[in-house]
Amino acid sequence: MVSSVRLLSSSVLSCRLSRAMTLLRRRSLVPAIILAPSREPVQQIQKVVITIGDFTNIKCYACFGGTPARDDIKALQDRPQLVVGTPGRVYDMIQRRVLRIDSIKMFVLDEADEMLSRGLTKHVYDIFELLPQSTQVVFLSAIMPQDVLDVTTKFMRDPIRILVKKRLYA
Repeated sequence: MVSSVRLLSSSVLSCRLSRAMTLLRRRSLVPAIILAPSREPVQQIQKVVITIGDFTNIKCYACFGGTPARDDIKALQDRPQLVVGTPGRVYDMIQRRVLRIDSIKMFVLDEADEMLSRGLTKHVYDIFELLPQSTQVVFLSAIMPQDVLDVTTKFMRDPIRILVKKRLYA
């Protein structure tokens, strides 16, 4: 799914998270990964998930650079149902075989335009290449320029595009 909504993408993602909570409660391994371009949106998403998780017993872990990798390794050994992170650190944890992705059901790219314009495409693509074929891939972005839409063909099979146009108010 490719979704473009003229709101803060973290808010858009938050609205979609409640639907995913049922999926997350049923899995024993990490069933969902959300990537964001930097620490700030990762922490915002984690905060929302933790708030929702208080009522659903969903464990979420934020994984980003600039922190000791050993902390991530220890936290990921507890098998949270949702990992939110930056592409570089998430890829590092996959390469270290700490973050198992064989059971991933949903792979979300929040602020996809920002991530792809920052040169993070390689890590995103490397992670995507390792995912099971059945993984649902979701691109979320406040704007969806044509070059980002073109990149979606690299990451997605038969994408469904949901583009919400800006509404003009009088």
